[in-house]
Amino acid sequence: MPPNTENNAYIAPNADISDGKLDICILSPFKLFKAPGIGIQLFSKNIDKSRLMQSERASHILLERISEGVVHFDGEPHRMGKQIEISLINQGLNVIIP
Repeated sequence: MPPNTENNAYIAPNADISDGKLDICILSPFKLFKAPGIGIQLFSKNIDKSRLMQSERASHILLERISEGVVHFDGEPHRMGKQIEISLINQGLNVIIP
């Protein structure tokens, strides 16, 4: 697992960048009083054990939601539509280091 250099929070602690799959993590809405516990789970790398977290691995996924709105991917917020299609292009990026 690559180190997280941003803030040491892990939304997908078991993710493997070499398995050819996307780790899709969905955190259910929760009451404000549960936020500290969720925060502790994020920073202690065990949010995947929360009943509020649903995780799946896939190379292609189609998400359909009730309305458009904000999503987070790679830690950044983005506004997207009702339908979101995500595909992984295995070995789709070649990096040449001189």
